[in-house]
Amino acid sequence: MSSGTGSRTWPPAEALLLLLERKALPPEHRMYGAHRFICTALCLIVMGFGLYMVPSTLGGSRPQRACGG
Repeated sequence: MSSGTGSRTWPPAEALLLLLERKALPPEHRMYGAHRFICTALCLIVMGFGLYMVPSTLGGSRPQRACGG
């Protein structure tokens, strides 16, 4: 198993947990208000970064940095 496996499996798992929190939990255990907004926003950022990193973990090319000189 490669070290990049986590970046490929984490976004779908995190999305599933967010969906379960909204649909499956009883109302007294769900997140509300600012807490829900902040948690969802942070999860979306983490999922976006994880999906952004998939090509590089699968062996894709990375953008080359220009040499300053």
